[in-house]
Amino acid sequence: MADLHVVCLEQGDLASAYPLVRSAAGVTPDAWQKFAHRLMGGGGGVLAVRVDGGCLYGLATFRPLDTLRHKRALHVELLVTIDLGSRQSAREVLLDRLRRIAEERACRSLMLTVPARSGPGATQWAKGDFTAPTATLVCELGSSAHHPRTALAASPR
Repeated sequence: MADLHVVCLEQGDLASAYPLVRSAAGVTPDAWQKFAHRLMGGGGGVLAVRVDGGCLYGLATFRPLDTLRHKRALHVELLVTIDLGSRQSAREVLLDRLRRIAEERACRSLMLTVPARSGPGATQWAKGDFTAPTATLVCELGSSAHHPRTALAASPR
């Protein structure tokens, strides 16, 4: 398989990313376009992983934000990849680029929203009519304890 390349999508490229977005978020094309336009207009962006022929194998949306617990963070609301046994993992390629973007924007952490798994923590909030369709994972950046390929760790509550 050809090498994977990460590119920042422009507004005119968003429609080509919709099949990946729909597979992960289940939103309409219009909702995706509106979300991505707001994201791009607010200092964020959309990354895509492509092969030489142009086929998309991954997508990530990102935006910097200030948080109480993690200071300045790069929040990744959507990360979806298709890995077909290539020598490179689309997920690894995207996470490496996201870490670099976070560091370039003086972020102290990378926050990744992922589909949640059920567990004891989810039932605690169920009494208040809260559900846990997603969870946020956090990778603190800039620490000598973290290698660039370190897996994201769960955010402490």
